[in-house]
Amino acid sequence: MNIPDQKIITKSLYILQMIITVPFLFFSIWAITFSAPFLFLIMLAMTFLLFPINNTNITLKRIKVIMIIILLITSVIGYRLPFKEINGKIRSLHKKLMETGSPDQFTIKDKFNIWGLNLAMGTVAVFIYPEAAVETILLILPNKKNSIRIFRSDFPLKSLKVRKELQKIKQAIRSFKKKKIVRFDPVMIAWKTHSYSPFASDEARAALALNATRMQATAIKEETRWRIDISCTVRVAYPPRSYVALIKDPELMIEEGLFWVLQEEGLLFPYTAVWKFTVYEPLMF
Repeated sequence: MNIPDQKIITKSLYILQMIITVPFLFFSIWAITFSAPFLFLIMLAMTFLLFPINNTNITLKRIKVIMIIILLITSVIGYRLPFKEINGKIRSLHKKLMETGSPDQFTIKDKFNIWGLNLAMGTVAVFIYPEAAVETILLILPNKKNSIRIFRSDFPLKSLKVRKELQKIKQAIRSFKKKKIVRFDPVMIAWKTHSYSPFASDEARAALALNATRMQATAIKEETRWRIDISCTVRVAYPPRSYVALIKDPELMIEEGLFWVLQEEGLLFPYTAVWKFTVYEPLMF
């Protein structure tokens, strides 16, 4: 490898480290304003460990190794502490919402804390509830009123509720011998709060991303099969009041009304999500 190539690789790695470090730095600042000192220390340590500084220094390398060991030990022993800190702050903000019911009573710091919480939820959930996480993060991006975002994926089929409705459609089209196109009436599908468990299950993923959804189907007859085009439409917006248990152990309770405050203030941007996919059913001769 020649010197220019080595410099390009070094520079690319430096930029990559900087990009990875920025979120940890942001969440360090957010955690301290959110009254979560333990979480702040974890985020600050991660920022230091990832920050692209002189890694050839032996002393610095030793410090980093020691910090990694300490970070692992404290994270294992005190993994419940960040949840306790976050729940405490959420309860405090929830109390303010219950007392006033108005966004006007929330300070700039409160709004920053809630905005950061929404981003934190979306970022962490990417690894557990990826579809709901994407919907959550997209709320941060400004959009036109009544805007529509289209997702082309058969993700809704992870839900037993959706699959049951699809099975009804498949059974119904068998009775249409002469029709070429059949448009089915929309069906509303909703999930109760108990559907959010078991944790990270397929039904929980669907419930978090799609609740409540308007399922619509159009069946088109082809030579040897029916093509069924399906759309699941859901309004991605927070309600004024809704206390949800995202995790049971360790407990993490979220008051969605806090994010409604940001919607009212024009800091989060609701939209309509449409999940589109196609399935096929053989013709019955």
